[in-house]
Formats: sequence, C-alpha cells, structure tokens
Amino acid sequence: MSSTPVTAETLAESATLTKLDLAAMRQADSSVSFNHLGKRDDSPQYASPGANGVGRIRCCKKVANPGPYDDSDREYTIDCESTVSDYDSYDANYKPGNYKAFALDHFPQNVHGPWPAVCAFVRVGDILSLHWVACNNNAHSKKAGLYVDRVELRVERTTRGGMKKRFTFILDHRVNPGDSARMVQPY
Repeated sequence: MSSTPVTAETLAESATLTKLDLAAMRQADSSVSFNHLGKRDDSPQYASPGANGVGRIRCCKKVANPGPYDDSDREYTIDCESTVSDYDSYDANYKPGNYKAFALDHFPQNVHGPWPAVCAFVRVGDILSLHWVACNNNAHSKKAGLYVDRVELRVERTTRGGMKKRFTFILDHRVNPGDSARMVQPY
C-alpha cells in the first residue's frame, strides 16, 4: 500500500493487475473489503469520465505467529475506478458521486463464495473496476421499507487481437432498512 495521491495516471496504472496484485488477491485469507470513496469538489480527476469515485480493494492476510508489537494482518490495496448507479435519485440534493460504500468478505477462501472464482478468473493485465447499485428495489422491498444494494467487480480484458472483453462478478448483495447498515450511502 502506498501513500501516493490518487491521480488519473496512478488510478489507471493501479487498476491494471500486476503479478503482485494477483498474488495478494489469491493469498488473502483474513478478509477482502471493497470501498467506494465518492467524488468531491477537492478530489482528483478520474481516468474515465464515467467514474464518480475511487474504488479500493483491500486484501488482508493473517500473519503467522505475530509478536506483541506486530499486526495480526497484513493489508494490500488495489485502487481502481468506481461508479454508483442510484435508482432512487429523485432527491433534489442528489449529485452523482456523493456516495460512500463498503462491503466486506470475512471468508475470502470460502469455495462457494465469489472471491475464489474472481481470483481463478482474473489475469495479469486485466483492468478492474467496482460498480455499486443503490436502491435496486422492487415493489415488495419498497413496501417493507427496505433497500436493495449490490456491488459488482467488472473486469476488462484485451485479447491478443486487440478486442476488449468485459466480465462482471456480483461480490455482495444486501437488503437492509435505510440506516447505517446500508452498503451504499449518500454523504
């Protein structure tokens, strides 16, 4: 993890998977978290005009036999583009990018979860981005006062022939009341 400021150049570079990124993704055994840091007036320009925030994928690995001054986990961060689609953006205060979002996978090595499939599928050179869907409600969830939020990992791969292929993995899906437990929240 670096403390380099996120700019269009660093974001484009960090979103393209390296060997080290891929190793960190595959070795994560403690947790994997996904964040959306919304765009604000003082935030940098993003590599794509469609991005409305910076995404962070944090991979954590347990440390064997940590000492009294050691952390129990080591963390590796991959920055990428992040977008939010809000299907309930009728509020007059709504501005694209005025969101924060968080999802956590406590068991990344669960063979039935999405993370092992992602790790087996992605390759060095793939470009990752996060897409968050807020208020993906239907009539039943609206009537119950619940919000349906989802986070997807989008993978873009350039073939040897120069064609771009795109793939989507649903990482997490939540149904919550409109409180602090929501996955996607306006600022």
